[in-house]
Amino acid sequence: MNEQYRNFAQSLNPVENRLFEILKVEKTEDELKVFLGASEPRLFYKCVHFRGVTNFVTYLFDDEDTGELPQTFNSFDYIDASQNEETYDWILLGDESEWSFTAPYPEVSCKSVGEI
Repeated sequence: MNEQYRNFAQSLNPVENRLFEILKVEKTEDELKVFLGASEPRLFYKCVHFRGVTNFVTYLFDDEDTGELPQTFNSFDYIDASQNEETYDWILLGDESEWSFTAPYPEVSCKSVGEI
């Protein structure tokens, strides 16, 4: 496990921080913000902010799925996408949708509910 991943996993820490749901996915130009938290009680959330995003695609699992949020947060995985280990292929997995994209490691910050 490299240091970047260890820092990412420690700052996210989904179980301790009650990050059970994908609350919002916000894509603009080459940036992506993923808001993780819990609908109830909704005290705070984590924002995972990616810059330099390319190849952004959303998949729905079934014809009945709408992709509406919030969704259950299942996993956040990546694989190395470059020779220089600065860019990764990421997959954010919900219970109805999958978001895939290429980006460097993100910043993770904690926010209060009023800011979402």
